[in-house]
Amino acid sequence: MKADDPIVPPPRYPIARPPEGETDARFTHGLIMDVGRVIEKHGYPELAGRDAARLLEALFRFIYEEKQQP
Repeated sequence: MKADDPIVPPPRYPIARPPEGETDARFTHGLIMDVGRVIEKHGYPELAGRDAARLLEALFRFIYEEKQQP
């Protein structure tokens, strides 16, 4: 399949960032820990040290659009 194939739906991520000064109530510590547990269930090591912070950053970059420069 090609990227422009009509059978392949367009990507849904990244999504718009919350407005400046606001947060997205879905993006929580619990989300990061849930994703970490899923990774662990697939045979990867448990999160330790700065792993949760790095996972948070990676998920944020995946979920949200880059910040628009003024």
